Amino acid sequence: MNLKKLFAAVLAALMLAMPAAAADPSAWALGELTDSEALGMLTQADMEALQDTVTPEKLQTICQVLDSRLAAAGLEKRADYTLAPVAGELTRGAVMNALADVVYSYAVPDGVLPEAADAAQLLQLLGVVRGYSDGSVQADRLCTLEEAFVMGSRCVTALVDLLDNGSDGFLWKAEKDGTIVYLLGTIHVDRGNIYPFGSQLRGVMADADRVVFEVDFGSEEGLAAYAAMQAYSDGTSLSDHIDADLYQQVVELLAPYGYDESIVSTLKPWVVANLFTSLQASNVQQTDASAPMVIDMYVYSRSLVDGKEIAEIEGYVYQAEIFDSLSAEYQNDYLRQAVDLFLAGGEAEGASESVNDVYDEWVAMWVNRDIDGFTAAYPKDEAALSGDELNSKLFGERDDNMSSYVKNLLDAQDGATSLVVVGAGHMIGETGIVQQLLDAGYTVAPVPAE
Repeated sequence: MNLKKLFAAVLAALMLAMPAAAADPSAWALGELTDSEALGMLTQADMEALQDTVTPEKLQTICQVLDSRLAAAGLEKRADYTLAPVAGELTRGAVMNALADVVYSYAVPDGVLPEAADAAQLLQLLGVVRGYSDGSVQADRLCTLEEAFVMGSRCVTALVDLLDNGSDGFLWKAEKDGTIVYLLGTIHVDRGNIYPFGSQLRGVMADADRVVFEVDFGSEEGLAAYAAMQAYSDGTSLSDHIDADLYQQVVELLAPYGYDESIVSTLKPWVVANLFTSLQASNVQQTDASAPMVIDMYVYSRSLVDGKEIAEIEGYVYQAEIFDSLSAEYQNDYLRQAVDLFLAGGEAEGASESVNDVYDEWVAMWVNRDIDGFTAAYPKDEAALSGDELNSKLFGERDDNMSSYVKNLLDAQDGATSLVVVGAGHMIGETGIVQQLLDAGYTVAPVPAE
């Protein structure tokens, strides 16, 4: 396994993800719309039609997500059950029926679902449909796309909670004299079935007064500076800085993803390399270059919606400089290796398993809060001591800075509960945040999964 590719990919995937603007969503629906996007129900194109009546095609997508999530929870389909067709203009009642239909098509264990007379009552008992002041659910009114997304995401979350199948995440709790800092170690990729988070992790997010990230993704100043650092400003182009054959290869490979040569030629080698590793890490299908809802971005989006105080430890410029300061020779080699790995579908020569397999293993460990397993599988200390130009920048000083930031939060004793969200690699290992806190005498331990 090429450590250089793995560590760069998880950071690159995070750097390339940026929050998208929403068009006229209702304030009450913002949280569930974020959940709907994370679950793969909602796309940015849908944001322009939220107040339109939901279409049969879109309801089908919502139902398919619910169906796949129930299957991922280990439920079996009932062989004797046939789903009713979805067609025509859809009322709220029709949407409720469609969602309940998917639920009842599975052999849900006895005692999990509440007893209900009809779909509307089932969804009310699950907390999916909460009704109006007059006690009605307005089943006969046409259902907006926004309402359908809300019902769909609530239904997934409610069922996953009942089945105790939500993601736990790598979570630690640090304390000092009553001041609490939760540490959430993330993996900067989205590879299916991460969402929804389990009720315990959602509760930690809800209880936090402030949420701290590696970067403030919404910082306009930071985004502008990062964008400026990606492109050449000296009149040269990518073709002037890398091998000619490599340049032609890059242009041809990125074209199907919507990256025109006029854009690619302006970018620096490390930016293009990170683009390839991000596409590989996120398992993006050809012609689909959209950024996934990575874990960090989901927590950030929910924190904004929930009105949390947002802070950053590093910022876009600091992270961009990690790559921008690499030598010209290293950047050329870095890009060539990224292209080779991309062409090989993540199958590095001589490796015992593919990059995709490694990511899937890490995500499975994250979902189940297998911190010990991840610590054993993630060669952080080995990478830090490898002497590689990039790996030496990814850890070391960054671990120290993050640890100091957390110590300052604990020492402030301001009565606030903080949630610090950074890459899981920075939490573990001899130089990681957790070990540095323990060495300094702070109380810190993994949070037991409920």
